[in-house]
Amino acid sequence: QYDAGQAGRERGDRRSAAIVPLDELARPGRPVPDASVDRTASVSGTYDVARQVTVPGRVLDLTMGAYVVTPLMTSTGSTLLVVRGWVADGAQVEDPPRAVELTGTIRPYEDSSDATLGLSAPYAPGELPYLGPEPVQGAIPIDTARTYGGFLALESQDPTTTGAPRPVPLDVLARHSGVGIWQHFSYWAQWWVFA
Repeated sequence: QYDAGQAGRERGDRRSAAIVPLDELARPGRPVPDASVDRTASVSGTYDVARQVTVPGRVLDLTMGAYVVTPLMTSTGSTLLVVRGWVADGAQVEDPPRAVELTGTIRPYEDSSDATLGLSAPYAPGELPYLGPEPVQGAIPIDTARTYGGFLALESQDPTTTGAPRPVPLDVLARHSGVGIWQHFSYWAQWWVFA
């Protein structure tokens, strides 16, 4: 219980830390360090719309839809996967401007347990069961040595566009217990008494 409460505090600390350039928090070809998860980073580059994919089966405000994932070719020549946001099923996805400056939350790749429709569902070309390295590699071959080992959940983009996907709140993208440190301590004390 203490560990869970401490993890919640650490996440809050990372979320409130100053925005820094992406390369201060992560490196291409490596998994996102634990200390960088949920940090807010800035990065500039060019969207590769031709390799855009979606992750269906994602719910926002009780509506079924999909995450829109667009590779960004950064100004340093690396590739970063960007979750540009969420769109409802059947909605048209407008192309973003090519050259952009972004701010967003750093997240590690998902794994197969995040495949909300299941791994055996019939996925169309350009659809991923979850946002992980294996499905990405199968849909849009990437140079893993030059690609960040996680993704950026978009918070703001310059220039902005109308009709863009809705940003996905972090608590939807990566749910986390809202129980506070004192409640966790209370649970720990109760279990100690019971023991």
